[in-house]
Amino acid sequence: MAKFGIGARLGIGFGICVLFTLIVSVVGIHGNNTQSRFTEDLHTHPFAVTNALRAANGDIIEIRGAVKDLLSLADPKPSPSFLAVIRDRERDAEARLALVRERYLGDPADAEQAIRDFEKLRVVRDRIIALTLEGKLEAARTLSNDMAAPLYAALRADMGS
Repeated sequence: MAKFGIGARLGIGFGICVLFTLIVSVVGIHGNNTQSRFTEDLHTHPFAVTNALRAANGDIIEIRGAVKDLLSLADPKPSPSFLAVIRDRERDAEARLALVRERYLGDPADAEQAIRDFEKLRVVRDRIIALTLEGKLEAARTLSNDMAAPLYAALRADMGS
């Protein structure tokens, strides 16, 4: 080191300080990112089931409204986009109920009961839609009142809403 002049020694010392500063910065940024992910998981995971149930309930309400709209149409032949809305909401509700099944920490039978009721409701709803498309509005309305309404009530009870 004695062979180097004062400028070279100062440059090497400054370079080492900059290197250590960069290392500390990279380690600090990595630590902050890790802590951010942990904090996000801490706040979102406990509510994942609650949020999924709330969203599935909203999907089911939209499906019920669409079926009621279908039964009140003057023309029993709805547009394909109208039926697509029902199918899209149904797919969304299924995905959310699957998340509830996966993450629910209570009695698994509770989550399974909600899913079974949703499946029963799908069968009745598909029959209502088929009757409506066949022009049998009175039969569809009767089925809606006699079978679908109690299933919606049971599903709401299963989901705690």
